[in-house]
Amino acid sequence: MADHPAESVSTNEQNEHYPAVAALLTEVNALAIRLNQAGRGQDSANGLPAAAYGVLQLLQRHGPHTVPQLARRRSTSRQNIQIVINRLKSQGCVELANNPAHRRSALVNLTSGGQALLIQGAQGYHRMLETLASAIGESELASATRLLNGIRQLLAVEKAPAAAARHLRKTSKPRSESPSPARLEKPGPPAPQPAVAKPVAEKTSVDEEEFPVSLL
Repeated sequence: MADHPAESVSTNEQNEHYPAVAALLTEVNALAIRLNQAGRGQDSANGLPAAAYGVLQLLQRHGPHTVPQLARRRSTSRQNIQIVINRLKSQGCVELANNPAHRRSALVNLTSGGQALLIQGAQGYHRMLETLASAIGESELASATRLLNGIRQLLAVEKAPAAAARHLRKTSKPRSESPSPARLEKPGPPAPQPAVAKPVAEKTSVDEEEFPVSLL
């Protein structure tokens, strides 16, 4: 198993709060996974993968979509969404309808079965929130919210300069100078030589086959 990135940093280079930050982010990641499981109604008999549950939520909030539209909203490929839709259709959670705007791209609609599954999942999520709200004090929740929000803002600030630096490097690269139209024109006859003129049989006009071959 690969070492955690935190373990590759020398102890002398670590801030005194470094281990605490690493532990906090580990907990945040574990919590996100657990919330993802709870949010898709994993306790129900018809529990779905997170991707499938997310598609149902999207259809509920924004109405019918085509597979390409769902793929764009979910930031994934059409092939992945098509697999999800096929599974949801086989379970009666979605149905396909004709699309007036595009005959070859059907609209995916949420069925009453899919709606019922979402309601069941929402009820489980609501119960989880009630449990947490009764176990955690208001001041603790407010403090944790401020902390997580602050971490998110710090990461956004660190990401922005990095993106700006990449853009600067990209735009500062010297452009390959394209030959001007004047350079592409076929040169005219050679200028007359001040020395003794050569016989006509030895005319020095340049043949096209003697031009350098373009490698572009």
